[in-house]
Amino acid sequence: MMVAIDWYAWHRLYNDPTSKRAQRLAQMQEVVLQALQGLPDGPIDLLSLCAGQGREIVGALQRRPRPGDVNVRMIELDPRNAEIADRLVREAGAGRVETVVDDAGLRRLYAGAIPVDLLLLCGVFGNLVLSDIERCAAFAASAVRPDGLVVWTRHRGAPDCVPAIRSWFTANGFVEEYVNPETDPVAVVLNRYAGPPRPLAPQERIFTFVTGVVPPETPPKLASTP
Repeated sequence: MMVAIDWYAWHRLYNDPTSKRAQRLAQMQEVVLQALQGLPDGPIDLLSLCAGQGREIVGALQRRPRPGDVNVRMIELDPRNAEIADRLVREAGAGRVETVVDDAGLRRLYAGAIPVDLLLLCGVFGNLVLSDIERCAAFAASAVRPDGLVVWTRHRGAPDCVPAIRSWFTANGFVEEYVNPETDPVAVVLNRYAGPPRPLAPQERIFTFVTGVVPPETPPKLASTP
């Protein structure tokens, strides 16, 4: 049975700097910044799936010279989180910003939107069955350009699936640029795609969350994309 989670309320612990969630966020922001710094100068296309409130992106942009070089596309199902992400990423100085309120697991959302330079899969894999995570590793090879980067996370709780996920990315042509210490409860991994351009697989759905979303009473409106 699917468990519904209020992902808007879930983000509140980020506001407590002493919480484990806030500490994990700081680590993810550091790795996203590392990824942005590792890309060539010039425009950067960033795509974030299940973007939440976009805080991984915001923290990296706030510390990066020329944040306006980064064009951001975020896909987030909860409109409350999407509204916050849209505002915060714009305030952080990103270039072009597009925020899509929809199910990031649907293939149709990526027609004409990929490949990109940096793909974020943060907070996604803990909500998927293993077969969908493996499918995401294959999708990532289509979603980024050659030498493009992927940042992904997954908790290391039993059973620890992180070694298997790392092997799936390797099997799909990725090399690891960074993996945080195994003593950390959540794995934060930076991969670079070393393979050739790859077409997007034809299946209609890439993944399905095993947790549902508690809908808001009144969906907010997003700012128009410049």
